[in-house]
Amino acid sequence: MQRKRKSRVLMQVAMVVLLLLGFVALAPAGEVQPGDVIDKSNADKAKDYFPPHFMRWITDGWELESPVTVHVVAPVPNPPPKNYMEESKKNATRVTLLPDGRLEGYVAGLPFPDPQEPNKALKIMWNSYYRWRGDDFTYPGGFLVPGKRKNGQLSIGKADIHFLRFTGRTDVDPKPEIANPHGLEWAMTLDSLSPPEWKGMVTLIWRYTDPTKPDDMWTYLPTMRRTLRMISRERSNPVRGTTSTWDDYYGFDGKLMEFDYKLLGEQKILAIMNQSTLDVDGHHPILSDNYEIRDAYLVEITPKDPRYPEKFRHVWVIKESYWVVYSETFDKNGQFWKGCMNTFHRFDLPDGDHGPFNTGNSITDFKTGTWVGNFIRNLNLNNSKLTPAAFEPGSLNATGM
Repeated sequence: MQRKRKSRVLMQVAMVVLLLLGFVALAPAGEVQPGDVIDKSNADKAKDYFPPHFMRWITDGWELESPVTVHVVAPVPNPPPKNYMEESKKNATRVTLLPDGRLEGYVAGLPFPDPQEPNKALKIMWNSYYRWRGDDFTYPGGFLVPGKRKNGQLSIGKADIHFLRFTGRTDVDPKPEIANPHGLEWAMTLDSLSPPEWKGMVTLIWRYTDPTKPDDMWTYLPTMRRTLRMISRERSNPVRGTTSTWDDYYGFDGKLMEFDYKLLGEQKILAIMNQSTLDVDGHHPILSDNYEIRDAYLVEITPKDPRYPEKFRHVWVIKESYWVVYSETFDKNGQFWKGCMNTFHRFDLPDGDHGPFNTGNSITDFKTGTWVGNFIRNLNLNNSKLTPAAFEPGSLNATGM
């Protein structure tokens, strides 16, 4: 008996030592497992796996929509394509972060495949900035743009995006860049197909390789038959009457050099990384769908410009792909203001590989009780045959890009 008791004591001591050395990770009290179904009856079980604001989507839908039901499933890998990851490995020795925050030696892929201190938060955000989203894409037939104000009627529009990457290309020849006289990193058009008051309106965005140079933006207005240059520095302005800004898209789409970054920690997060259905007409973008446990970085983003309408923003960046899966925005007084959620799907590529792409997006302004979302059904990825000529301001009044 004394030997058994002594053995138990020694085992307990050994466990304590291992814990102190960091060799044993204890599961949280409310650990979530594949097969679990999380709803308002047991929401507390998942509170450590979501951003704080998301819990009310589960408990009462923020009194905007029906409460969400979370179906936890085993994770299915959804990494970027092999070509992109091969370029990322090369960057481990050729990319340098300069004292002013710019990159030197970047060609394509993730700038920092294994981000480490110093300046780890900024390296993570450079990875997110250069996340894989193909060398070109468009949405055949457009994508849905639903929106609704609390107690109001659901409105549904339709739009299309045409995107062409000029530098950092990994999938489609020419690689790694398409020569262009404007010094562009990428160009994108947002083409409104409906409702009638927006139909035919096209916005063009130029993103320059120089990270300190502001975007250029133009909008073609069919009612005026004119292309107008926009004030592209004001990326915090609402987009076409919505509560969303250009910087809100994808969780965060700001110019990196205009913000400061702080790594708040790492977290296991529940996220829709392999969306089960793309047929979501009329639904809220916060989905009762299959959620997987993923590792994420939690980064705080603070604007350098004191006039910027946010005090700070929190983003959850998935380690596997560096897409932002959730964000929370706080106003100038530090009060919670807006929340964003992104969902993803694994798409087949023309070369036989696969890649993760953002299929759903929800941005909710909780002060006004208004949400707007984007839903993708079909994606033409790395096969759109877009040319640089389609992204000139003078081409915006053309149809059938």
